[in-house]
Amino acid sequence: MLAALLFLLAATAADQFIRYSLERDNYQELQRTSLNWASRYREGTLPARIPTEESDPSIVQVVNVGGEVLGTSESDPGRPLSTLRPPLGNRVENFIQCRTENDCLMISAVRAEAAENSVVVYTARSAPALLTGHTLEYTLLLLCLPLLALFSWVTWVMTGRTLRPVEEIRARIAEITASDLGLRVPVPTSSREFAALATTSNDTLSRLEKSVEEQRRFASDVAHELRNPIAGLSLQLEEALMDREDTDPWPVIESSLTAAERLSAIVDDLLTIARLQSRSPKMEPIDLGDLATARALNYPQIRVEAEPGVLVVGNRIRLTRLLANLLNNAVRHADSRIEVEVRREGDLALLAVTDDGAGVAEADREKIFERFVRLEESKERDPGGTGLGLSISREIAEEHGGGLVLADSDRGARFELRLPLLDTSDPAEREADHPPRE
Repeated sequence: MLAALLFLLAATAADQFIRYSLERDNYQELQRTSLNWASRYREGTLPARIPTEESDPSIVQVVNVGGEVLGTSESDPGRPLSTLRPPLGNRVENFIQCRTENDCLMISAVRAEAAENSVVVYTARSAPALLTGHTLEYTLLLLCLPLLALFSWVTWVMTGRTLRPVEEIRARIAEITASDLGLRVPVPTSSREFAALATTSNDTLSRLEKSVEEQRRFASDVAHELRNPIAGLSLQLEEALMDREDTDPWPVIESSLTAAERLSAIVDDLLTIARLQSRSPKMEPIDLGDLATARALNYPQIRVEAEPGVLVVGNRIRLTRLLANLLNNAVRHADSRIEVEVRREGDLALLAVTDDGAGVAEADREKIFERFVRLEESKERDPGGTGLGLSISREIAEEHGGGLVLADSDRGARFELRLPLLDTSDPAEREADHPPRE
């Protein structure tokens, strides 16, 4: 459709240009002849029979105000070529006059003198066929139709070749299912833009595959972790029911309550993970030193050293959960002393929790942040633990734009939380310290 419109505009422009060129060239020649014989008339040298060359098809007539032919290039004076006389304010008048449908003349009329009753010199010749009727339009149309067809075919072929990589990418994506995310789309080499699209699609598929695998592994771990306490609880209750007369119900109730509490703790941690992944929390300025000091009041063995005014932007509930996980972990593994340190570290806020326990082997430093991972010492010290606390803590740290690691320590374990500091400097001071780039 667009191509047809463009060709229509081009044909219209060509039609107007050709008409203008033909009219200009013909009228210039006719006008020159009329002016020449008008000059001869004023000089008094105009013959009754105006001579013309054999190759010149023009007709010349000199007509007075009464319509009498005073001189002509024809053997028979006949009637005047036209009764139209140029106005007084315009000596020259060019026009086309048709005697029949297929017999039209291009005429240039020139007043010989400025007087109202001046004679008029007419010079005429047959108008070219392209200027009468629609011959020119039909000719241009016949030329444009094959060009339009050729252009449309070339456009269709080039568009097909250009969009072929997109169709290949679409077909490959259609083959990918939730059960098989290992397929990747082909990366074309013919276009940088399509190559970038395919690369981005493959990166997205890789992230999606990784996320799905993590979800499957997490679901498997959850099922495994829930199966053990549920199976133990069911076994205890079944044994108690089978031997009702000799079974003391109170130990069974206590054991069942312990298993139920562990199940409740696992469910609570799973709900926490779901909330972390489902929505963005409400953020506000928080003083890490005040937060750590408030949480440490519940533990007499914890000593806090905090710089004043270490502010971060975060969610108070989630950062409180993170700090509680770190402190509870330290209390379980410490021998006698726990230290909490809060200070600035460049553009970051550092919160470190250090205990004097046995510590963690270097090979297990990253492993303990995985979901449901519990080392042997942790199982001995806290049989009811879920193995999700440190994993949740790291997710909360990353959600706030920071990180949580297990750092080197002379004794025990040292967990270091780093979060971006809240910029509280005056805007004018920031402008002076960091002037805008020109």
